[in-house]
Amino acid sequence: MLMKMRNAAPTIIVIAMLAFVGTIFFSWGMDVSSQNRAQTVGEIEGTEVPLESFSRDVETERERLRMTGNAELSPYQWRNVPRQVWDSYVSRALHEKIFDQMKLRGSSEEVYQYLRNNPPPEVISHPQFQTDSVFDTTKFVQFLNDPAQIDNEGMRAYERHLAGFVLPMDQLRMMIEAGNSVTDAQVARQYRIDTEKARFEYAKIDADGFDVDSSEITDQMVQEYYEENKKRFSSDEQAELKYIKIPKVATDADAREYEQELLEMRSRIQEGSATFEEEARLESDDDGSAENGGALGWFGKGAMVPEFQEVAFSLEPGEISEPVRTQFGFHLIQVEDTRTQDGEKQVKAKHILREVRPSPQTMDSLETIADSIRKVVENKGFDAATGEAFPYEAGTVGPFARGESVPQIGFVSGLSFFAFSEDEGEVVEQPMENDDAFYVFEIENRIPAGILPLELVRERIQNSLVDTLQIRKATDRFNEILAQAPEGSVAELSEIDSIVSSGVTDTVTRSEYVENVGVNNEAVSAVFALPVG
Repeated sequence: MLMKMRNAAPTIIVIAMLAFVGTIFFSWGMDVSSQNRAQTVGEIEGTEVPLESFSRDVETERERLRMTGNAELSPYQWRNVPRQVWDSYVSRALHEKIFDQMKLRGSSEEVYQYLRNNPPPEVISHPQFQTDSVFDTTKFVQFLNDPAQIDNEGMRAYERHLAGFVLPMDQLRMMIEAGNSVTDAQVARQYRIDTEKARFEYAKIDADGFDVDSSEITDQMVQEYYEENKKRFSSDEQAELKYIKIPKVATDADAREYEQELLEMRSRIQEGSATFEEEARLESDDDGSAENGGALGWFGKGAMVPEFQEVAFSLEPGEISEPVRTQFGFHLIQVEDTRTQDGEKQVKAKHILREVRPSPQTMDSLETIADSIRKVVENKGFDAATGEAFPYEAGTVGPFARGESVPQIGFVSGLSFFAFSEDEGEVVEQPMENDDAFYVFEIENRIPAGILPLELVRERIQNSLVDTLQIRKATDRFNEILAQAPEGSVAELSEIDSIVSSGVTDTVTRSEYVENVGVNNEAVSAVFALPVG
């Protein structure tokens, strides 16, 4: 059966299939045995990864992302692609190791049936397999069973991909999902949630509205809370890091480039070589308006930031502004019409936005600065890289556990691995980055798994005690109000004290949102558990 499939693969179908494979996994995962290993980028599971194929896959992925997003990649996206490609290599290698251990592999017949039932998108869209511009399954099946075509390496590569990865992945997924089943009790519970209805009165006091003075929380209260709730402070190993942050900020030169870009855009529109709508769809960074040709609709004064508003209300219908700088970037504005409504002037306008981002040259410069700071930290210590000579934000973050977002910083690719694989005092080998900045990190402290010391959880305890005291105050106040209310008059409590929100609901199920009450929460559950009245 596979020989028939190989024989049935002309050049066009092989190219289409390999293009489809390329969107699933990179070419290295297919076969690196024949690649030149003179230069490598690393080793995974004992197999060296050639620099040549890695570089090719990086460029392929950049182009795929650009085409998928229909826009140029940001400098950060561009620089992050090599790590994404490497991660895909590792992911595939680990999957294939599992497939080998579990002896998962697609048979020849399974490969054929999979291809028959799942033709790649490039095949579906090819005219050869369409009837009246619609994919014709019959034509594709006839094609697969036509032995007239010659054997070729492209088809064998695609078969290996299906047999060695796609089908084993499906087999593993089915094994994992085999244990998932819905019980009768779960069905009954969901039925109650969706169908049982109630109409009820409610009254609510927001505990957050009650102030708690710091003097109300004593050391003794903190200590007692800690002793009574130690299990809550059990944690995996945690790390604290020193950091220096070098923000990714565009330079004046970067801004001038964007301004010049909009000036050229304006000239094209005025010359008639392009329309405002065309340029907005292709170039605007405002996703909300770009697909509508930059249209913003009608708006009055106060609806836009001052710089934008001032220019928009000064233009005549049809006039296009010079580039306007706001906190969002540079804008070209074209007013379509003006009117007066309810005594207020309004304009109907559209715009093209270009966000001001650091250029690749600026990013390289910032990374060089970050690396210089890293070397100072490594050679002279963290304190030597702070102060007037290095005017960048510095401090300590943590503690955080492996895989958690880093406080104040968020996600930084590779940071968790560094923080939990190196010793205290170690400095990153090269600056790390996310969308916001480059970072230099030093491991300040590692906290073993177990019960966290009191000092590390003191702030958490104080916040919990604040919540407890707020709830206590709210409860006391609520009881005072209830004492003044006529019996059974819950919905009218707001008339006694404005701090209360109260009312009567419609007839609702547990899964319907009720203002001031919520959806299927503890309060709603209490309602459905109570008898009428």
